[in-house]
Amino acid sequence: MTKLTDEYYLVFIQGDHWVSRWLKKDCSHVLVYAKDKYNWIKLDPSTSKLMWEICPYSVSDHRVPYYLHPRARIIKIRTSRNAKWFAKWRFSHCVNFVSYSIGIKIKALTPWRFYKKLIKLANKPYPAKHICYLQVLK
Repeated sequence: MTKLTDEYYLVFIQGDHWVSRWLKKDCSHVLVYAKDKYNWIKLDPSTSKLMWEICPYSVSDHRVPYYLHPRARIIKIRTSRNAKWFAKWRFSHCVNFVSYSIGIKIKALTPWRFYKKLIKLANKPYPAKHICYLQVLK
């Protein structure tokens, strides 16, 4: 029996929120790109709402996050389909939303700490619970 997985591209960029002035300049916001059979989907969490968009690119083109964010840090992650966790009340920011939406449980307050924790997991053969594959692309 094969295990169903979901593949995501986490893109770490410079944010435009007022808190970003105290965070690492080129890694103060994180957003998610995912694809299905037909479309690329972008999820961009902000403080007040979730912005999503369907990107007009072919799903066979794996470099879409690079085209849209040429200087960003990008991590490709594959999680198991049964990866679900529901947290109690948490401070709403992009890191919590992204980790919740892809089904992993990594505690980090800033996107830079989230990125560093994912880098540490990339060097392990079995990264963490519900993470099947983790690759630092850029």
